Amino acid sequence: MNVTGSGDLATRRETVLICSRRLCANANDADAWHALGTALAALGDRVGAYTALRKALSLDDRRAHTHLALGNLLFDTVRVDDALRCFESASRC
Repeated sequence: MNVTGSGDLATRRETVLICSRRLCANANDADAWHALGTALAALGDRVGAYTALRKALSLDDRRAHTHLALGNLLFDTVRVDDALRCFESASRC
């Protein structure tokens, strides 16, 4: 899946819609959960982003890029210790 949360607001919203459709078809799509999480983070929905990124990791905890995305989100919310644990997890992937 080549859809990310980067780009303008319309692109981010479109990413949320695309990911939601993909997840309706397959709730175990870790790529879609990751993309949804990054798009929601870009839109300012930190709770939704956290939930989506955690779901992606629950499906596959060897996703370094998802650990990094979650670490960045946690760092931005001043959860530095949790962010550092995510960064350490990413380094082990």
